[in-house]
Amino acid sequence: MKQVTYYVEIRLKETLFDAFGADIKNSIHELGITGIREVKVVELYRLDGAVTKQLASRIARELLLDPVSQKMKLALNVGCTPGWTAVVVWYKKGVTDPVAFTAQKGIIDLGIKSDISVSCGRKYEFKGTARTEEIDYIARTILANVLIQDYAILPSHKRAGRQGNPHG
Repeated sequence: MKQVTYYVEIRLKETLFDAFGADIKNSIHELGITGIREVKVVELYRLDGAVTKQLASRIARELLLDPVSQKMKLALNVGCTPGWTAVVVWYKKGVTDPVAFTAQKGIIDLGIKSDISVSCGRKYEFKGTARTEEIDYIARTILANVLIQDYAILPSHKRAGRQGNPHG
């Protein structure tokens, strides 16, 4: 079977309050950056290997998603909501990812025999006005531990240097 990568994005339903996003917004304002009006936090899962769209959807629905409070999106890449800026954070290669390890065990428990590896990350979406340098500063000081995590700014804000691959 062909090796494929699917990304699963899990976010709170619109009717629910994103407490984690609100906390990050407050931390950003404490840095003196006041142009950010709203922050949304999205859990990311990268499924690599012998995986079809149907299998990735099954894993997401039966293992990763809480259908009462969350909704999911399955895609071949990580994108950004139009009108928003996003920062994507993944563990660096070789760093232990305990949530991914647990998810891989869950895939086996579902009876899935395909060779699939899992990586976990987060996407932080920002609504408002902030310069590229401010978004980069937010990423380095609040969102990512650059010793063990890579990050990337999507889509219109690009950065050279230590920027991580948004696709892992």
